[in-house]
Parts: sequence; C-alpha cells; structure tokens
Amino acid sequence: AKADTVGFEMKLMRDARWMLHVFEEEERIERLLQSYLRCDPEEVFGELAELLKTADEIGLDSKTVNQARGMFAQARRARDKIDEDGKRAVESLKVAELKNVLDRANALKYPHRSPTIEKIISLIYDTSKDDFVKMQLKASVAQGDRERIVATTIKLREISLGKQTGMFAFRRFSLLIAPEEWA
Repeated sequence: AKADTVGFEMKLMRDARWMLHVFEEEERIERLLQSYLRCDPEEVFGELAELLKTADEIGLDSKTVNQARGMFAQARRARDKIDEDGKRAVESLKVAELKNVLDRANALKYPHRSPTIEKIISLIYDTSKDDFVKMQLKASVAQGDRERIVATTIKLREISLGKQTGMFAFRRFSLLIAPEEWA
C-alpha cells in the first residue's frame, strides 16, 4: 500500500483496470459484430478488421466473433483472389487484364488498395505509353510469346515514328531541289 502513495500503481489496480477495459471491449465488440453480421461484409470490411483485431488482442472468443471471422475470411479470400490475378496481370502487362483486375478491386464497396492494385494504377495512369509498351515487350520476351513480341515491336515502332513525324517531311530531305528552284 505504501507504493501506491508514492505514485506507483499496484499490480492489483493495473490488473483491475485492464479487466474493466476487457469487459467493456467485449460488450462493445459483441454488440457491433452482431449488427455487422446482418450487413454485407464488403460494406463493413474495415470495421470488421478492426474489431477482430481488438477481439484477438483481448482474447475474446465467442460464437459471434467466430461468425464474424468466417464472414471476414470470405471477404478476405475475394480480395486475395483479386491480388493473385493482379500479380499475374502485372507480369503479363496485358491492358485488358490489368483493367479487369482494377475494375474488380474498385467494384468492392470497401475499396481494395493493396500494393499490387497500387502498381496496376501506376502502370495504367502514370506510365507513359512508350514506356508501357517497352515494358510489355520485355514481358512478351520473358513469356516467349512470339505473336505478342511482333505486335508489341510494331506498336513501339509506330509510337517512335509518330514522335518523329517532322523528321520524315520531304522539305527536310536535303537532296531534293527546293520548290522555288523548280519554278
């Protein structure tokens, strides 16, 4: 008791305060999870994640928590599938696949923004067209897809020629006689 008078909290008091916190959290978590179980898991994905994390921290294990874990696991599997497909799309760099994965991630009610999805967003919106096509060519070579290598090479040459159209104007060809000299 003397330790309590000099500013040191007794272990018994700390334990009692922790137990009170645990009881309050258990009640709060149970009440919220019961209401979330009636919702679409996508609508409450973030809240479920936080509540289940807190339930794990305090060691709460109940029927409601287990139902919520199942619901969360199902939503998590859908997100993991999107990430898995996203990784394959990033490897192949096929625009249709990248956009498909991004559309599926955006269709979730609680937007999914994993590093894979962020990479896809960066590739689609932040990468210049010629850099993207160069990346596609590298991916095609790595996959050994001859048809795609040819198509990507042609696309890359078209981009390159499109940037330098002025270089191929007849007036720039020095061996031609000027129009004024012909007249």
